[in-house]
Amino acid sequence: GVYNVRVSQPGFQSSLQSGIQLKSASTVSVNATLKIGQVTQTVEVRSSAIHLQTSTSQVSRLVNSTQMTELPLNGRNFVSLLGLQPGVTQTFSFNSFQAENTFTSQDTQVNGLTGESNNILVDGTPSTRTRANGAMVAMPSASAIAEVNIITNGYMPEYGRAAGGQMIVTLKSGTDKYHGDVYEFNRNDALSARYFFSPNVPKLNFNDFGFTIGGPVPGKPSKHKLYFFDSEEWMRLVQGHTENGTVPAAADRNGNLNGYCAVFTSQCPTVPTYLNGVDGLVAGQPFPNNTIPQSLFSANGAAMVQNLYLMPNTVTHPGTSYPYEGGQNEVFNWNGWSNSRSDAVKINYDLNEKNTMFVSLRQFDKAQQNPFYGGSGGGSGVLGIGYVFPSRSASFNWTTTFSPTLLNDFTASGGRDYNHPYPLPGLAGRNGLD
Repeated sequence: GVYNVRVSQPGFQSSLQSGIQLKSASTVSVNATLKIGQVTQTVEVRSSAIHLQTSTSQVSRLVNSTQMTELPLNGRNFVSLLGLQPGVTQTFSFNSFQAENTFTSQDTQVNGLTGESNNILVDGTPSTRTRANGAMVAMPSASAIAEVNIITNGYMPEYGRAAGGQMIVTLKSGTDKYHGDVYEFNRNDALSARYFFSPNVPKLNFNDFGFTIGGPVPGKPSKHKLYFFDSEEWMRLVQGHTENGTVPAAADRNGNLNGYCAVFTSQCPTVPTYLNGVDGLVAGQPFPNNTIPQSLFSANGAAMVQNLYLMPNTVTHPGTSYPYEGGQNEVFNWNGWSNSRSDAVKINYDLNEKNTMFVSLRQFDKAQQNPFYGGSGGGSGVLGIGYVFPSRSASFNWTTTFSPTLLNDFTASGGRDYNHPYPLPGLAGRNGLD
């Protein structure tokens, strides 16, 4: 925020310096010169020039709430704006659609280090996955953020957890007056043009809506000590995808693997050990005529192959159902969906002039379904998978000023990150199967 600093001493003129901006993770020195005179006399200095950082050697850049509000932010993921800072590169295209992507911090590299080397602090709370230091835990809404300061070099000792970029996120707080907003952002394929080589427009329906409200807890204005801020955001996304997969051809499903073996020579099945001697089969040798007798089929395996897998639909090698180079022989379209909710609540309490404290609570819930999980392994309803990503985070801060030269800042925090995968019916549901 922006502060005014007054210094006074009996027998001297007061010194008032106004317009001093304090940023997250920054150190500001305010030097005052007192002249002999009456305390009722004041020397006022308006601080408007950019100050040279002389207290620390760290290199940092600030992204404030105005920039997050007024700059185009596709999907409203605040990490996208960090790519504007010197020394920062990102694996995703600038201003690409990120929305609910909690891995954007992992896809951000600072000074050549990998994304796993980054550290994210939200209101003093470490907010990266401990199991991989990649995804962000309890990602806050852009509407809940007061500012983000990314430190790229010359870290102070308090940032010793990781060697990459230090992303210092400060959430908004309530003020002496009530403030709030309600918003809705929408992207829809009905408003989009098709790609030049595409016969149609890919499915896309994205809704981002929510509200914020903050202010003092009701009481006498002259005695405001307790403040609150609340942010709630929901995202709803339905998006079309095109995938490639490798699926069994019609002949393969009946046991005739000649076409398969012609393309995948090194992967042509041989007789397993447990079938050695059965109907004259020899373990380790190819099946006669590269054909597996249907009498050896597993009933469950045959039902899966016949009912759950799509049929090939690509241009294939003559006499086979596979492309010349082998591999993927199926192109298919599907619509996936994901829903998320982000909550942030912050309570500030000014106990007295020497003690201030706050409690910050965050959660991010996301549920998504991918009926063709695995990309090149797609084409099968049995590979469909869904996810639920709930994550929680909380921090408590108590700052005490004992004297002009002694200050204590105490922070306690905790977080939990879950990943619940669950199977989907996928193509089985399309084919009327349970």
